[in-house]
Amino acid sequence: MVNSRIDARLVKVCSMGLTKEHLMRGINELSPLFSKIHQQFGFNICGEGGEYETLVLDCPLFSNYSVLVSDSQTVLHDNHSEMQHVAYTTIQKARVQPKLEYERINETQWLIFRKESI
Repeated sequence: MVNSRIDARLVKVCSMGLTKEHLMRGINELSPLFSKIHQQFGFNICGEGGEYETLVLDCPLFSNYSVLVSDSQTVLHDNHSEMQHVAYTTIQKARVQPKLEYERINETQWLIFRKESI
């Protein structure tokens, strides 16, 4: 996902090394942290096993529109320690926004992208 031009944001965290401060940050931005806590705690970088959940705001499949979150709230479900929080984000306000022309991807570009991703 990191190399796929996907803007996926963490909306739930439940793992050693992830805290409420990581919510709504992108997986691209957090990739170095994911590698670090994989080494420290055996964290699954892909999030399998419930370490984190994401919300996709933009990706090549969203050819004409992306999602803009303008208001969200963090809910701290459980605070085991400073190293591990169980927390999630509730989206209070969001809208779909048109992409600018240079952000759009056409069908040919999508097919090339899919081929390169496989």
